[in-house]
Amino acid sequence: MDVYVVGFCFSEDKKEVALIKKTHPEWQKGKLNGIGGHVLENEAPIDAMIREFAEEAGVLTTPEHWNLFAELGGNYFHLYCFNCFDDEVMKNITTRTEEEISFYPTLTMKIRDERMISNLSWLLGICLDEDMNRIVVSALYENHEMLTNER
Repeated sequence: MDVYVVGFCFSEDKKEVALIKKTHPEWQKGKLNGIGGHVLENEAPIDAMIREFAEEAGVLTTPEHWNLFAELGGNYFHLYCFNCFDDEVMKNITTRTEEEISFYPTLTMKIRDERMISNLSWLLGICLDEDMNRIVVSALYENHEMLTNER
């Protein structure tokens, strides 16, 4: 089973979020997503989040920066979703790969925004909802296609 992490870094006032414009995998190509990637064998999800964020955004974070707010999974994958609300982290983000990182006003992130992968709007909504942000949300997908199909 493939295991992934994704992180959403926000300004402390929750008005901006850092998102990456994906070049791969193919189903995400050209779409916005959080920053993250594969969890390596014997690597804890929080360690993978810290490593991936440093590799892609150029900022070394600590476990205290990240909050696990959701887990998504199914027969073929498991995804750990983290958020971070830190102005210092935000101001130090730089694009470190071919996938460009930019800052977006959270108020413009709406349901079915064609710029985003299909599940991003509701994941961002959970991040920004203080009541939801205190619990871990779990969702199971029957197969990978349920995650990737636009409806």
